[in-house]
Amino acid sequence: MPIFMGIDAGTTNVKVVLADENRTILASASEATRIHAPFDGAREMDMDELWDVVCRLALDVRDLAPDAFNQIEGVGVSAQGDGMWPIGADGKPVGNAVLWNDLRTRELTGIDEQALDRLLIDHSSTALFSGASPLILKWISEKEPERFALIHKAVRCKDWLNYKLTGDLASDFTDHSTCGINIFTRKHLPEIYDFLDIPGAAEMLPCLISSTDITGRVSAEASSRCAIAAGTPVIAGALDLAAVSFGAGLTKKDDGCVILGTTLCSYILLGKEQVDVTARAGSTLCSILPDRYVRLMASLSGSTAVDWAKSVLAPELSFAELEVELKKVPPGSRGVLYHPYISGERAPFRNPFACGGFYGLTSSHNRFDMLRAAYEGMALSLLDCHRALPETDGQIYIAGGGAVSGFTCNLVASALGRRVTRTNCRELAALGIIDAVKLGLGYEIQTEACADADLFLPDPELTELYGSMLSRFTTMRGRMEPYWNERAGD
Repeated sequence: MPIFMGIDAGTTNVKVVLADENRTILASASEATRIHAPFDGAREMDMDELWDVVCRLALDVRDLAPDAFNQIEGVGVSAQGDGMWPIGADGKPVGNAVLWNDLRTRELTGIDEQALDRLLIDHSSTALFSGASPLILKWISEKEPERFALIHKAVRCKDWLNYKLTGDLASDFTDHSTCGINIFTRKHLPEIYDFLDIPGAAEMLPCLISSTDITGRVSAEASSRCAIAAGTPVIAGALDLAAVSFGAGLTKKDDGCVILGTTLCSYILLGKEQVDVTARAGSTLCSILPDRYVRLMASLSGSTAVDWAKSVLAPELSFAELEVELKKVPPGSRGVLYHPYISGERAPFRNPFACGGFYGLTSSHNRFDMLRAAYEGMALSLLDCHRALPETDGQIYIAGGGAVSGFTCNLVASALGRRVTRTNCRELAALGIIDAVKLGLGYEIQTEACADADLFLPDPELTELYGSMLSRFTTMRGRMEPYWNERAGD
């Protein structure tokens, strides 16, 4: 039976999975990544270190399933998107990668944002945000010109890993539709770099191919590191959220998905005729499927905003123990509101200077009131994003690390006022990219959602409560925005 490898290189974890033609996982291994923060707002990753992690994990799965490992027919990588992974002419990294949640570009001045948005709309391109590669290249060209001069190619995370596997440089449409291409023609827009006045940047862009296209084959050098047989085909791969939706079986128009991960994502699968390129909030991305588009709202702070609150207020408790306490707090957190904007925000509004905050605190409140407010703040942010998407009546799926919690899934279902399905298939991103590998090699794939799933129904009373809370949530945001912007200038 043919065996396939899927590599899922997320922001906080890397996973390597072996699966057979029937999507049965035969072996998997994971390791946490290391994020560097050299200055306020910066988020970076050591590119060589990430490759080392992938190689270690590949050897781990070989040890777990040696017979299957020796039968690998193809490899695919899904990974965190956006950001900028710089490669020099010698094939080595030019410093660390700058990640999608990096905020350094908020320092840029003199950019006519209205004119830039008009340019992007005219070319059917997604709006830029602080972690977009064109803005990162602009920042480096101004702040680190010597480094900028050494950059030969500016790629994405999965492209770097594909390059290390094969020695070939290319990218795919899903990853680059987050910024800088016409989503209909699927071509780069050098006009953006002309507008931003970054000479030479357009020449740094990789060629673009479909996610399922073979970008190269495992080189002898890579094989010596990761033990995958030299000559094994490697596909171009995909943006992780595109892989997750593919793995969950989202192929029908109007179906949607919520991902509770490092970022908080809410998206709907659309046909071309449903796409509105004038919408500036969020993004409209290419799907792995050539006739589908992803209308996406992806915040900058997802479950990380809850993780931060827990680390400050209840570090000694496990999440299971914490949720026992949170169930004792009445819905609405006794009047406490939480803004989860601890890393700025990009959806459903854009402000890299946005900040988190608790509001409505009195001496009668305790830490569990605040922590329930953190959970509800995440749910309200999701509802805020969801209401900015087109209205559809398709199925809503939920995935990501935060979806392991039934408490959180019930909260999301009630906030959205929708039935929410949690697929219990493990490693959806890896399975999604493995399905893409199978397509690229000519195999048929399963197009239905995973049958092993849990259904969460909304509580009508809570839906009404969270709807009214959202009004206060967004009103408070409007009142705080002048402070955020003023604080940025201090």
